[in-house]
Amino acid sequence: MKRRTLAVALSALTLVGGHFYNRRWDRAVLFFVAFVLWGLGVYASLTFQMNRLMDATGGAAFFDVFQGHVTAFGVGSLLLWLASLIVAFVDGGRTAEAPLARWTGSGVAAAVGLSIVSSLALALAAATSGTVRVGHEPYETTAAPEPVRHAPRHFSHYVYLGRSTPSGSQAPAPPAGDGYLRGRFVFEDRPAAGVELTLTLNGKYETGRLTTDENGEFTVRVPSGDWFVNMLVTHAWSEKPEEGEYMIVTGHEPKLVGDDWNEHHWLERDGIRVEVGGQPKEPQLTFTIRRRVSVNWPEPGTQATRTSVDQGVVTWEPYPGADAYLVRITELEREGRSTTFHGVAAKKVAGDTRFPLARLQALPSREGEKEYQVSVSAFAKDGSLLSESNNRLDGRLFVLADAKQFLRDSDRIPGSDAFSARELEEAHDNNRRIEAVAVLLKDGLVGEAERLLGKVKGKTDPGKKAAVTGYLMASRGRCAEAKRLFAQALSEGGRTCVPQHYRAGCGE
Repeated sequence: MKRRTLAVALSALTLVGGHFYNRRWDRAVLFFVAFVLWGLGVYASLTFQMNRLMDATGGAAFFDVFQGHVTAFGVGSLLLWLASLIVAFVDGGRTAEAPLARWTGSGVAAAVGLSIVSSLALALAAATSGTVRVGHEPYETTAAPEPVRHAPRHFSHYVYLGRSTPSGSQAPAPPAGDGYLRGRFVFEDRPAAGVELTLTLNGKYETGRLTTDENGEFTVRVPSGDWFVNMLVTHAWSEKPEEGEYMIVTGHEPKLVGDDWNEHHWLERDGIRVEVGGQPKEPQLTFTIRRRVSVNWPEPGTQATRTSVDQGVVTWEPYPGADAYLVRITELEREGRSTTFHGVAAKKVAGDTRFPLARLQALPSREGEKEYQVSVSAFAKDGSLLSESNNRLDGRLFVLADAKQFLRDSDRIPGSDAFSARELEEAHDNNRRIEAVAVLLKDGLVGEAERLLGKVKGKTDPGKKAAVTGYLMASRGRCAEAKRLFAQALSEGGRTCVPQHYRAGCGE
């Protein structure tokens, strides 16, 4: 009985120590390998689930998945531990000679080392399954949570403010100085306290993690002078409401003009310029946290909603203070694990919260079903940005199941709104042929280009056929005809121009 008690005690403390005591190396290796494989399996599942939620800004799903896997790891480890105790108890009572007849020095060292490693892993499993503190209110498995606790809530946002960002993975901290760079976060016209953030400055520095105070403010001490804030990264927000999705508005976004709004405006500047000196009366930077526009259709989810051009209608909830909305449709082209985005259309909607897909021009699809993503932005009466819907890849997707595809704005022909479906398809095909003709001519394949150009009949982009025909004439040295065709192309207007290399064959 003494032998059994000692074997069970050693296994209770180290998972595998009792099996070594019983001279059952096979048992020790079996339980250690099972424990490692269980941990790796849980980790692999967690990684897969986190990748699916990687772009989510709302923390609830993120932490539910994390806590679920921690619980699964703890429960599985507990079951393995109990099984190890039972086997150690049974083996300890057997009188038959154990498989290992003699201990060697290396065997003792391996047994002690393996026992220490497994005991540490067992302690870690017990600790992580007892209390999880990862941005939610602490989740206790053995006791009720405290009634008042302000743990940081997940609030991950990358806000690009300029094209200059550090190229390295670890940027140095900015030099200390006598200047004050102050910023403020507000939410619903009140200070947003407890926001954890970092800033990228002058394209080469990165601040340490900052936290807003009760006034929603933070301060960075740097040398006086002009500074550029290139990027804002938020990590957590202790006062974040449990429900809803949120975004950050800087006040430096461009305004909506017609259907035109440049979502990549930050690529055109170095950042937000801040004049740093003595203690300012008001913060130089103000970041506003706002609720996102809530889109009702397409519904969120990893599976795209199936619809047709005639039946699909994008709908969303009215946004407070919004005078107009911009609905953007993006085509997704997936290849393996990579996804390419092609802008299809951006349409302004005023006085309504719905956008029928039938308002977009569509063609028969020759490449199977097309997948699209929807985003909706809300703008105030003066055109300033109020908010946007969430554009992550796991939601607001739809597939055209009627064998059609949308014509991208970049491919639209002036006046094509009056085209019939047949004429629109004809013009689209002809423009593709003309583009191919230009490529053939550039590669010196004049004969092939002329044969393909002969297939261009009917509707085309104004001036496009004349321009590329002039390119063909210039390539053959027939410069008088080329000049006449170039002049015709320019007079017909539209979006057509005559690139300089079209004229190169005539020495222009």
